[in-house]
Amino acid sequence: MVCCHARPPTFSFFPYHKFLHHQQTTCFQEVMLVAPTTHFVIFAQAILFRGADLDVVWPQFIGLVVMGGAFFGIALARFRKTIGTMA
Repeated sequence: MVCCHARPPTFSFFPYHKFLHHQQTTCFQEVMLVAPTTHFVIFAQAILFRGADLDVVWPQFIGLVVMGGAFFGIALARFRKTIGTMA
């Protein structure tokens, strides 16, 4: 009997399951804490899958706010410098 609900095997050009955070070496995990995507994934998984409150995910939230503020500050400074040279 053939099951009509069976899904075909999926193919991915970039196998994400090989790059999960908990499967990386400790050194690489610490290096990746500089990337905002790491904090966002931990933050989103905690809220979506475990229903965590802000008291659980506040370190990731603060990390995202600090990194976002730093990136915004750098972009604003470069924008002002570019506008200043145009005038």
